Amino acid sequence: STWLLGLDWDTQLPDTDVRRWLEFQAGLPLLETIRVPRWLESDQEGVKRELHGFADASEKAYAAVVYLRTESSSGEVVVSLVTAKTKVAPLKQVSLARLELNAAALLVRLANHARRVLKIEEDPTHLWTDATVVLGWIRGHPASWKTYVANRVSEIQLTLPDAYWHHVPGRENPADCASRGLLPRELVEHPLWWQGPAWLRTKTGPWPAPLDDEVPVDLPERRSHIHAVAAATEEPELLTRYSSLTSLARTTAWCRRWLRCLRARRTAHEKQPDSSAGLVLTREELSDAIVGWIGWVQSIHFKGEATALRKNAPLPARSSIASLSPFLDERGLLRVGGRLKNAMLAYDARHPVILPGPSRLTRLIVEACHRRTLHGGVQATLGALRQEYWVPRGPTLVKGCIRRCVTCVRWRAASPQPLMGSLPGPRVTPARPFLNTGVDYAGPVWLRTSKGRGQRASKAFIVVF
Repeated sequence: STWLLGLDWDTQLPDTDVRRWLEFQAGLPLLETIRVPRWLESDQEGVKRELHGFADASEKAYAAVVYLRTESSSGEVVVSLVTAKTKVAPLKQVSLARLELNAAALLVRLANHARRVLKIEEDPTHLWTDATVVLGWIRGHPASWKTYVANRVSEIQLTLPDAYWHHVPGRENPADCASRGLLPRELVEHPLWWQGPAWLRTKTGPWPAPLDDEVPVDLPERRSHIHAVAAATEEPELLTRYSSLTSLARTTAWCRRWLRCLRARRTAHEKQPDSSAGLVLTREELSDAIVGWIGWVQSIHFKGEATALRKNAPLPARSSIASLSPFLDERGLLRVGGRLKNAMLAYDARHPVILPGPSRLTRLIVEACHRRTLHGGVQATLGALRQEYWVPRGPTLVKGCIRRCVTCVRWRAASPQPLMGSLPGPRVTPARPFLNTGVDYAGPVWLRTSKGRGQRASKAFIVVF
């Protein structure tokens, strides 16, 4: 209290503090009469042991106290004080609920230490507090609360996950004695402090009535959650089962051929197809398989645009392809309109098919174009792609595809640069000319005295000084 007043060393204390100090000083001799038994009767055979801890907080301090409850085979119950700890409330003002939570965290650390020292980790542990808000915090998930509460709740749940938490009335909480403080004359004869609440010393209880296990919704310190709901576009599982466009197209073409044969057999008026045609897939069948997948994907990602074009209605205001002037071709595919109708280009180059960026099929087509260009760069892959398809934000998608390409990653790997060795001492030390010399030999070299056939060659060597 004097620290909060900001008094100097030579400043006289207020009369209230002086009286409190003199009263405390007068009771100090009574502390000599306090005797704390050291034997806890916890190592006897046939004894049922339970660890009970209590936590409480006030505006001045928060405290925790731990008791060991033993019940012999004859039914005799003994409650012994094991350990206790009190901490002064921080100078920065904190809400009483947070102080109660700090007391609960202190109790968990104290009870965990007592369990290890007494070697009773397998025995039940019961923890008590008179703060219902703290019980609600502890029963909830740490992510549900703000950072201050979440950190302490996480510590409580992880340190003693097998502990049972209960609610105790404030008048029966022995930790209240430590959090509010007792004078020595009050401490000497205080059964609640030395032996715990009366119901703890009985054989069968009754214990305080338990609270509802459900976490109240109106608890303080609850973290506010912002939920961003995105429209889920589910694509068929078959798209995710293949890693290349070729495999997907061939599998789809085989399935479509099987369906055509099945329909032909069921229809009496249609001629049954030749069995020899099932040996090789044609180019048209592979193309139809890819077109079918494109139509399916467009119906999922561009459903509103396709519906508006069929009804000759304007496109939605937030459409991502409105600037492309899209239209539907004879197959029902969305294509880019633009102003290249009279250009001397192929139809697919003038009006490429529109593909959605987030689709798995689009990624497979981009990867196929990347392999077709022999793992070319962004511009080469994008140029091959735009010969037939148009993807909004296509460069970003192509860059991501090249970044994930294993072959390209190997070629982009940085080669290590070896460290050059130190220069020899004679090369870096100032000296007179010819103080340090060297000789190098090379050869042999065959020499002839003159040109022409039959001339004898002689062996020669080169000496560099």
